[in-house]
Amino acid sequence: MLDSNKINTENSINNEQTQLLKTSEQSTSTQQYDAITTGDISDTEGVAGGVTSLLPTSKREALGLLSISISTLGVASGATFVKLASKIFSTSQILVARFVFQGILSLIGCYCFGVHPLAQKGNGGRKWVFIRGFVGSLSSMTLYYSLRFLPLADATVIMNTHPVFAAIFGALILGEPFGWFERLCALICIIGATLVTKPTLLFESPSQPPLQLLLSTDSFFTTSSSNLMEDSVSIFNPRTIGIISAILASMTSAAAYVSVRIAGSRAHFLNHMLSLSVISIVLNSLNFQGFLMPHGAYQYEVLMAMAVTTFIGQCFLNRGLQMAPSGIGTLMCTNEVWLSFLFGAVVFEEYPDYLSVLGAILIMSVSVSLGYKKWNTKNNNNNNG
Repeated sequence: MLDSNKINTENSINNEQTQLLKTSEQSTSTQQYDAITTGDISDTEGVAGGVTSLLPTSKREALGLLSISISTLGVASGATFVKLASKIFSTSQILVARFVFQGILSLIGCYCFGVHPLAQKGNGGRKWVFIRGFVGSLSSMTLYYSLRFLPLADATVIMNTHPVFAAIFGALILGEPFGWFERLCALICIIGATLVTKPTLLFESPSQPPLQLLLSTDSFFTTSSSNLMEDSVSIFNPRTIGIISAILASMTSAAAYVSVRIAGSRAHFLNHMLSLSVISIVLNSLNFQGFLMPHGAYQYEVLMAMAVTTFIGQCFLNRGLQMAPSGIGTLMCTNEVWLSFLFGAVVFEEYPDYLSVLGAILIMSVSVSLGYKKWNTKNNNNNNG
């Protein structure tokens, strides 16, 4: 009789624990959905959160802002080394060198932190990790290619129009609002991008180096495609190609950002970095031509510095965005633009005119405004809830 009562008691306890677990899972799912629809992934860390999720909110957000500040320095430095490397190596070779290094470090990180390299199975996270890796690879390819043709600051500013594209994709994919405020931001962003790119229909075209010379060192173009571009040189000058590449980089970056938000806590940030590395290596290996073995300490140092700084930048950016408030976090991300102006002037003697500076200010204002609006909307929803 005592054994029967004991069994019944144990069954009752197990049922209560199961019910509590289901309730917890439902609550987590609701939080993930709310975070995705409001544009803030700080509440969707899951396994990625680690011990930082146990910190007080103020310290956690401060640590997030510090992480983003470090990431902007890493990203801007990485872009500088990419531009230096592009004077020696093809775009494909630079990308393969970067992502081989990043892939190895990501695997080591997964092992050290006990993270499954492919993300957890059965929760839909793997699909979005793959999508993020694919569109992120396209973003990296087009961004690096634009750095071959554009000044460092111009390419960085155009790339930072991605919040507008993210708002558009968010409206189309996640059903987020895209009202008069978002449309006004999009219009201001277009004006800012016009001031930076200076299309020939509105501005006097600056002198350009021969397109054939720029194409001759890049494996993105085969012999047949190079001849095609030479025939179209009057239409597609190097700056135009750089601008188109930077815009495509911005669009695919926005798509990658949306996919990360959808994945939420179902994937660790190391899963995203490993997926990006593997897919980038595969895509660039398919078009890998004209391999150039580095010679001398300088060439090895440039490739290594590029790989290290970009990896550090991506790690701190992913963690920072998960911990920092979205509005203030977006503001901190704009430091990358001003650092690119500084590095461009110091390293490459690229001095922007007042129109480029004004365009950059407009674009950064749009980024901060959209981030602040999302952050304010989330706070209002939390207060009303």
